[in-house]
Amino acid sequence: LSEASDEDAPFFTEEDSAQIVVSLLEPGSLGTEVLYNVNHINDVYNLKVIGEMNEEDWARIKIMQNLYILDLSEAITDVVPAETFRYNKVLKRIKLPNTIKIIGDAAFHQTSNLEAFDFPGSAESVESYAFRGSSIKSIDSIGSFSIVKASASLIFSTGSIFIFVGFSFL
Repeated sequence: LSEASDEDAPFFTEEDSAQIVVSLLEPGSLGTEVLYNVNHINDVYNLKVIGEMNEEDWARIKIMQNLYILDLSEAITDVVPAETFRYNKVLKRIKLPNTIKIIGDAAFHQTSNLEAFDFPGSAESVESYAFRGSSIKSIDSIGSFSIVKASASLIFSTGSIFIFVGFSFL
């Protein structure tokens, strides 16, 4: 993957986009359900997903190039797949569900516009470089942390927030 330049980010404000709420009838149906609300998947700016998700749903989210706000607080999924938001220059806020167990390798690596992140207390494993180079300014925890595994060299270097985790937690 090549890193996109800041000029690739769309110019719009939060007010430009009403939230699209999608209730998944079955895992893997996000792409279809979204298209009932917009003409093209890149017309999604503010999305809330309710229901059980699978890999196909994450793949659809990954290609939503203009997704600015993502609310998964009522979604059911246990993993943020590796590199899902890597080099994303648009995503500003994300709320993960309390069902998340794993945040994959480089899942939020170089997310240069990401400011607010709701981190689930249910997360047990944060993989290598999950947040390296992101611009997170605010992390809200949903519940208490009980991370069982954090890969070596996991680094948050997020402007005013610096966290280094060099060893696994038990």
